[in-house]
Amino acid sequence: RCRIMLTNAQKNVLIHAARIRLDQGEDIREVFRSYANLSDEEKQEILSYFSLAPIESGLEEIKSQKILELSAACRKAIEAGVTLEIDGISQRFPYSLSDGDQNNIAALFYISRATGLPQPYHCQGGSCRLYSPDQLAALYIAEEANKAAQETYFNQLKLFILETFTKEEDIPQVKAVSYGDPLTGKYLDNYNSIAAQNQETIQVLSNL
Repeated sequence: RCRIMLTNAQKNVLIHAARIRLDQGEDIREVFRSYANLSDEEKQEILSYFSLAPIESGLEEIKSQKILELSAACRKAIEAGVTLEIDGISQRFPYSLSDGDQNNIAALFYISRATGLPQPYHCQGGSCRLYSPDQLAALYIAEEANKAAQETYFNQLKLFILETFTKEEDIPQVKAVSYGDPLTGKYLDNYNSIAAQNQETIQVLSNL
């Protein structure tokens, strides 16, 4: 899953709730320490509002925050979509779940395959036009291939973090992990094995 950054309205709600707890004598630093869905920066911003000392996050919390950060990067890479050359023109097709792109492209692919007829769609920034069944198939398969690759990569990077870093002194290394870092060892082997299976699935889709 992907963590969404807090809006100003959400921060104001948290500040109001924290003020109530603080007035009741609670240690809001300990309360916020348990909030895994808040980044360190967000926690410190709220605590600084009350002139409270920052929270020193432990290894497990840092790992959880890093995984949420990588999950967000994974979703962004999927929803950015793919670029295809269609009729000699390079076109960008986003693949957002919230905007309905993933469901729309899948539906158009199956409709065009069932009917043999072109279907209306549009590229990023473009007007609606008809795409042939073969063009829709190429688009859907490319989007799904990118989605599978990104999710597989994220899952292996997540396992790498969970299994590799086990000591508090590993915190700087956890923080240094970035989406796009190369996989190595068994994590690369797992990625390649799953990617091969994904390729077989894509081949079946292309033959529908």
